[in-house]
Formats: sequence, C-alpha cells, structure tokens
Amino acid sequence: MRKILLIGLLCLSILAGEMKSPMAKEVERMKFPPLKWDVPEVGKDIKMLKENGSVIFLKENHNLPLVEITIYVRGGRLYTDPTDRAVCELLAPMLERGGTKDLSPEKFSDILDFNAISFSVDQGVDHYTIRLSCMKEVLDTAFYLLKQALFYPSFNERIMKVEIQNIKDTWRKNLETPSRALWILSDYVAYDGHPAGSLPDFTVFESRVKEKLQRIHRMFFVPEHMVIGVVGDVTEEEIRNAFKDFKPDYKSEGFKDDVKPFSEEPQKKVFFYNLQIPQGYILLQERVRVEPSDLYRVMLMNEILGGGGFTSRIVLKVRNEMGLAYSTYTYFSLFSSPLPPHFYAFSATRSDAVQDAIDAILNEIKRIRDEKVPVEEIKVAKDSYLNSTITRYSNDWRFIPRIVNLYFRDMPLDYYSKLAENINNVGIEDVLEAARKYINPDKLYILIVGDTTKIDLDKLRKFGEVEFVNLEVKGL
Repeated sequence: MRKILLIGLLCLSILAGEMKSPMAKEVERMKFPPLKWDVPEVGKDIKMLKENGSVIFLKENHNLPLVEITIYVRGGRLYTDPTDRAVCELLAPMLERGGTKDLSPEKFSDILDFNAISFSVDQGVDHYTIRLSCMKEVLDTAFYLLKQALFYPSFNERIMKVEIQNIKDTWRKNLETPSRALWILSDYVAYDGHPAGSLPDFTVFESRVKEKLQRIHRMFFVPEHMVIGVVGDVTEEEIRNAFKDFKPDYKSEGFKDDVKPFSEEPQKKVFFYNLQIPQGYILLQERVRVEPSDLYRVMLMNEILGGGGFTSRIVLKVRNEMGLAYSTYTYFSLFSSPLPPHFYAFSATRSDAVQDAIDAILNEIKRIRDEKVPVEEIKVAKDSYLNSTITRYSNDWRFIPRIVNLYFRDMPLDYYSKLAENINNVGIEDVLEAARKYINPDKLYILIVGDTTKIDLDKLRKFGEVEFVNLEVKGL
C-alpha cells in the first residue's frame, strides 16, 4: 500500500510538472542580476538652490530638449476656516484656466497650445501642485505664462461660473461613487470639526466670489511658500536667471503656518454611509504616530500584511482564498505631515459578505501581531518592495517630484538613497514589533459605504456601535 501511495505521489508530481506552460518553465530557468540601487543624491547629482525665498531642486538632464517643473505651494483648506473649502477648491481650476492680468483665458490657452506647453494646477488638503512641461526652445514663454498664472490671475467671471458648476457636479458624482464617498467619509470622521475633514459649503459662492478668491490666493501664492523641482535640458545659470524675477508685487496676507489642533481619535465604532449599491465598501482605520526610527520596519511589515499586492497576506486571504474582493490592501499614510498619519485597510465585497471580509482582515492583523514572519516571506517582501520602488523612481522625471515632496514633508533628503539599505536591515523581530506597536485591533474603527437594506447591521454591531453619517454638502 505504501509503495502504491509513493508511486501515486510521484505520478502527480510529474503531471504537475507537465502542466506548466513552456513560458513558465522558461521563467524558472531565468537568472537575474542582483538589484542595483542607484538613485540621484541631493548635493551630488541634484543641486539645491534658493531664489526669492523658494527652495529649488535642479537635476540637469540633457538627453532630450525637454524641461519639467513641479511646484508645491503650501496652502489649502488645512490653513483656512472650514467655510473656505469650496473657495480653496475653486482656486486651482481658476489659476489653470481663468486667465491672467495680461491674457484672456482664450489667449492664455492659445499660447499654451501653440507652444505645446503642458500646464496644470491641482489642489490637496495642505498644498497646491503646479506642473509645467515644455520644449527647451520655448522655456522663456513657459516661464512668462507660469508667472502670470500663479501671481496675476484675473479670475474671469465667465470661466468662474463654469468651474463652480464643474466642482458641484464633481461633488455630486463623488457622493454617489462608493470608492470616492468612502474616502470623503474617512476624512470627515477622522478630522471631525477640523478644516482637514470639512465638507464644502457652496453657499459661499452666492456673493463676492472673486473677492474671496483673491484673498485666498494672496494668502498662499508667494515664493516663500513654494518648493520647486526642475528637471531637464537646463543649466543652473538658466534656472537662477529664470527664477530671479519669479515673484509677485504683493506679500502674503493672513497666512498662518500653524495648523489648528486635531480632535481626539474617533472611538471604536462602525460609521455607515447609506448608498444604494450592491456592494459594501469597507475601510478599517486608526491614527498612528510612527517614530522615525521605526519607519522602515512599518513599511516592510505593511508590505507583508497588505501593501505588497498579490504576495501580501490580506490579498492572498480575502481575494485569492475567500474570493471576496477584487481589490483589497493596507496602507500607512507615512508622508502626510502635517496631517496625522493613519493606518488603513480597504476592501470591497458583496453586501452579504461584509462581515466575513472584516473578520478576515482583522484575523490577518492579529496573526502578524502574534506570530513571527517566516524568513522566506520577509525575503519575498523585501525583493518585491525594492523592485517595485526602484521601478517607480527609474528616471529623473519621476524622481525629482518625489524629492520636492520629501522636502515639503520635512523628510530626510537622503531617504531614497538609503532606502534599500534600511529595508534590507529589517529583521523578523522588527516586523513583529512594528505590528504590535502600530496596529491595534482594539482601536480600529470601521467605515462602510453600502445599502442598509442589503447589509446586515446586526452582524456589524459585533465590531462596535453603528453610527449613520450624513455627508450633507450645503448649496449642492
């Protein structure tokens, strides 16, 4: 009998081998060189300049006659009264498309198009991001347009009416789109009563809109609030000359760089936003304060838990084994200063499987806190994390905006150059310690967007009191 069993196992192993595709067998034979971690360094490959109060990071790259500029401007709803959120959101499209003191909206757009200049303005909680790219030969024209748009916008009222309607339409869509509504709910609950979590009030657009825009604009858009990244076919002399006169004829008015204190973290509850959809969108979250010395431990631990794509535990459990979700992951917002960082665990599943998905995520969190991670799993996580990271930073055009973000977030400028070394130094005990220190299942509160008629609320009460949230936007 034993001989028959052994023969059977041998046959199965042979058949399993035969089932592999020719490509799979070819991949198994491939040999890859060790990962070469080589990124530009500030002070060596990247120049750090200062002009008019702005900090400029310059990476010369003369392979192509292109120049890209990224500007972070400190500003946004984090530094204003909660009632100003709608105005802060309107400012970005008006700078981009609302015309300038010397150029009508149409003339500004025509010059951009004629010279193949790309220009955009986006707004976040605590900053605006300006991106400009152009051919080297039209750089002077691009700088002229950049200065006009950022310092001397006209806030054309015809364009303003269109953009106000666009913002309202976007908000209607966001509140009806479960994935977007979930993140709105996340900020609303996490920063209760704080400008960071405020909802827009569109009734502010009923009077003196242009005056409000001008006030917010002058508060933020001055060189001393800017961190600038430049990459491309330019020299230090050219950039210094270009930014020498990059300043307005006004000074910042009313800006205070002190952020209003955040409220206490929400209690462990289930916060529910009712939306008539067939799925339940789930977010488990907790406010954390990661010490700088633990940064890399947390990053690798998260890679193993749910941040590492198809090799991470929550994906393997919730998606692959249980078949409950197409997308599920965990995330630490470690680059969020001055906002408090958070731990997030996301999943979207059938309405009748919401409790099962939450249970599965919590079980994986408890497991990584209770058990040491095997050596091989840590090795896979390190390789996966470093390979995917170096791919994202594979050229100067991608890398310089990240350096701008490091400086803006008060992170060490050698963060990326030392990343591989620091990740490789994380050990088994480090991962266990990070999990126990920075994820507490007893403090995680749960956010759900779904249909109350399809999700069993009684089952959810095992995770805490269920509180219904009304995301009401005035004037919508």
